[in-house]
This record gives sequence, C-alpha cells and structure tokens, in this order.
Amino acid sequence: MTDYKDKLYEKIAEVVSYVCNNPAIYFSETDIHVLMMKALMEIGCLKKMKDTNCTIGMNRDGGVSSTKYKTMLVHREYGHNDYKKATSDIVIFDEQDVKSIDDPINLKSNGKYLEPKYIFEFGTEKTSGKKEKYTAHVKNDLEKLSKCGEGGSGFLIHIHRNKAQGKNDKTIRKYQNEIKEAWEAWKEEVGEDKAKVKVLVFFVDIGVSNRPKPSKVKMFNPYPKNNKTADWPYVNLKKIEKIIKIFLKEERPSLVGIKKLVK
Repeated sequence: MTDYKDKLYEKIAEVVSYVCNNPAIYFSETDIHVLMMKALMEIGCLKKMKDTNCTIGMNRDGGVSSTKYKTMLVHREYGHNDYKKATSDIVIFDEQDVKSIDDPINLKSNGKYLEPKYIFEFGTEKTSGKKEKYTAHVKNDLEKLSKCGEGGSGFLIHIHRNKAQGKNDKTIRKYQNEIKEAWEAWKEEVGEDKAKVKVLVFFVDIGVSNRPKPSKVKMFNPYPKNNKTADWPYVNLKKIEKIIKIFLKEERPSLVGIKKLVK
C-alpha cells in the first residue's frame, strides 16, 4: 500500500479550511464528520474495499470459499478496547490489520478492536459547557487519540464559532485557557515525545453588523516558544489551508514561524 500521509494532510487542511471559511455550513459536529469522510474517501487507496479474514461461507461442493468479506479502511464511531462505551468519531485502519479481522459484524480481531492507524476526534462550541465538562471532553479526546497504531497519528479537530453582538472576550479566554491547560496537562502525563496527536483548534468569529472584525480566526499554537501572546495567533482565512498543510507535516510545528513562511 502506498504512503498516503501527504494526501491525508491535504484533505484535512482542505476540510478544516472550508469549515473555517464557511462557518454556517454545519448544524452539528456530525456535519463536519460527513465532510471529512467524503474527503477521505477521495484518497485513492482509501476508496478500495479490503479483504478481512472472514470467508463468505461454504461452497456448493462443501469446501470453504477462499473469497473473503471486505470492508472499508475508513469508519465512523469505531470502538475502543480500553474504554467500554467509548467510540472514536472517525478512524482509518491499517490495511494489514484489516486482514486479521475475524468478526465481520463488529470488525474485531480475536475479540478485540483494531488499533486504527489514524484517529479523529472533533468538537464544536455546542459541546462546551461547564469547565469540568469541557476539560474532561478534551482530555477524553486526547486519551482516545493516543490509541492510534504504530506509525499513525491522532487528530484533535475543534472548531468554535463565536457570534456576539457585544464583546465577550472573557468567555473566549475561558475556553482557550481550558484547551491549553488540558493539552499541557496531557503532554506532561504521557511525555511530550510520546504525544502522537496533532492539534487543530480554531476560534472563528462570526461577523456582526455592529462592530468590525477584519481578522476572524484564531488558531491554537500547541508549541509556543515561551510567549503567551503566541498561544492563539490570528490566521488569514485565505492562507489557512496552506498553513494547516505545513503545520501537520511538522513534528513540533511553530505556528508563528509557519505564518511567516506562507505568503
């Protein structure tokens, strides 16, 4: 199977940029899932069905058919071995792992869920509530994302829309601080060198008639260089897709540096 990582990053950047530029496009988080699933299924190697380890049954001559049931590599709401009732929003299986599936209904191997190569967890402002609830949501997402398989990555994608007739900077800072605190605590818990998660979090201002807002999107900078003002820099909507592509390719991306590179 060819390496499709660059194409994957392109599709993620395409969808996230599209949503940030068109914040009225989704009613709920599920709409974003649909957009991402559609984009992922446009990647050549992810379009094709792959053989599981499950025969389709017995032939008329009494022998076991060598033909196998097939499945896709991309799935929604896939389960976790470590969290009984938890599922991940979107996963991409490793093709070799699919060959071990012996349960065609639950897509398990030897009674266990596969470790997807890539895992996606999404969030919108509708999931935000009390501090405890929201920080727990981010922490739970990070824990699930860390369960990706060898050589894979988890993608935390949260997009917050802000529509206010007056200023509400205090509320915005509250959520931004909670995201940063959850991320920093998780990195410290697992070790920064083991953080297999790529973080894409945005605050998108919805334009209103009573105040100008020339810059509408702030992006979380997970690896600031000891500069608190660089935690949430503004990003240009026309450049955001290029910024995300570069951001995803780097191990410890410097968002401020990437912004300077993108013309």
